[in-house]
Amino acid sequence: MKKIITLCLALSFLFSFNAQAQLPDGSTAPDFTGTDLDGNVWNLYELLDEGKTVILDVSATWCGPCWTYHTGGTLETIWEEYGPDGTDEMMVFMIEGDASTTLDDLNGTGGNTQGDWVTGTAYPIIDDATISDLYEIAYYPTMYTVCPDKLVTESGQVNAAAHYAVHNECAPMVGTNNAGVRGLIDQGPDCEAEITFTPEITLVNYGSANMTAVTFDVLVNGTSLGEQSWSGDLSTYQISDITLDEVTAAAGDLTVNVLTVNGGTDDDLANNEDVGLVIGAASMETDSIVVDIFTDAYADETYWAIITDAGDIIAEGGNEEVGLVNIGTGQFPPPAGPGTYSNDTEYQHVVAVPADGCYSFVVTDFFGDGMCCNYGDGYYRLTDADGIVMLESTLELSSIKEELFAKTTVVSNEEIVLDNALSIFPNPVTDQLNVEFSLIETANVSFEVVNAVGQVMFAQTAGTLATGAHTVNFDMSNFATGVYFVNLRTAEGVTSQRIIKQ
Repeated sequence: MKKIITLCLALSFLFSFNAQAQLPDGSTAPDFTGTDLDGNVWNLYELLDEGKTVILDVSATWCGPCWTYHTGGTLETIWEEYGPDGTDEMMVFMIEGDASTTLDDLNGTGGNTQGDWVTGTAYPIIDDATISDLYEIAYYPTMYTVCPDKLVTESGQVNAAAHYAVHNECAPMVGTNNAGVRGLIDQGPDCEAEITFTPEITLVNYGSANMTAVTFDVLVNGTSLGEQSWSGDLSTYQISDITLDEVTAAAGDLTVNVLTVNGGTDDDLANNEDVGLVIGAASMETDSIVVDIFTDAYADETYWAIITDAGDIIAEGGNEEVGLVNIGTGQFPPPAGPGTYSNDTEYQHVVAVPADGCYSFVVTDFFGDGMCCNYGDGYYRLTDADGIVMLESTLELSSIKEELFAKTTVVSNEEIVLDNALSIFPNPVTDQLNVEFSLIETANVSFEVVNAVGQVMFAQTAGTLATGAHTVNFDMSNFATGVYFVNLRTAEGVTSQRIIKQ
């Protein structure tokens, strides 16, 4: 997990110096203000708001592949043809990202350099390692292209034509009143049947007129939670991270739609919607849970715990000296502690969960790079006593990962108000799913469709239903193929049936 790698990989043209992750494509570019070697002050967002695309070459003076690309002349071509000396639609910056290098190194006279980076370079050079940190640079050189709407693409060490092609893919200004939304954050997970949250989005002005008023519709599972409004003042390509009003909804698909811009219709409907999820907690009805842990090559950095909503630890494993606090240190090795696992080894723990309630499963890492994937393929998996997977790790875990699951008491069909089992058809299902049931007394009924890892994918309240037979229909045409469970809930309990979506 660790160790600072100080070897320049000429074959792949990368220099990897730590274990942090790159800023992914599609991220909003962090703004910065930097001073170049000539004393000129540059602000990234000011350039982007002018409609320019900005290329950031984040390099280090000692890096051989950086030097090769720098002296190859590609960025000089961009500057001359598309920069201020050409069509003035792009900007280029070299960012010297290593804090240990000096101005002498940039000028080619220091002891940690490949040559003279300054002489003959027309585009600005900014010597500022804080920008490298801001962009989470994991190797040198890293080439980022930032579009006017502030979206980032790692464009790589390509030729001038390829860089210009990335520029041409940037979203253009369209029309007069044109609002775009992106960055909708998933909400949850939460053990409550209904989750209260405040949606957060990034609002972008893609129109020629200043944007001063926008109305939105917030929906969960296609049902509107009410119209909301924003007011401010954004010029073309400016963005604003906004928090909408608090809403409450059951788990399901979350959507934010633009309804009006500046009091009228939007000139471009293509960017008016962003989607996310309201996520319910994984659920179990058995009295025990199985925790499978497969360690990576640095197992002594791993710790996990199951914690009640009152903060009590009911089970734990791994290095207890790491625990819940001694994490994300960026240091190596960790302190030795009881419970430490062996490297690249599978462990299985059966944990009794006798009481109903909401529980947290927490995995921590001492160094801060998780159990996967640079130094072995570590993972965790939680299953209930019936073998149903509730929680499962995906990709890297970083310093800490917390997931929720709920324990509920098993209630048989005879103990609730059903006089027979659920009749669900067709099963397997492709589009519409029909659920038939009969009540022996009046009851308030609700339904959930839960995926194989316990996430509530759809929830619907049927309301108070009278004694007798009833049919409820679900549209599952947009569900991914796989195994799901339909849960019927009343005040007396819950019954569940397994279905397959084709």
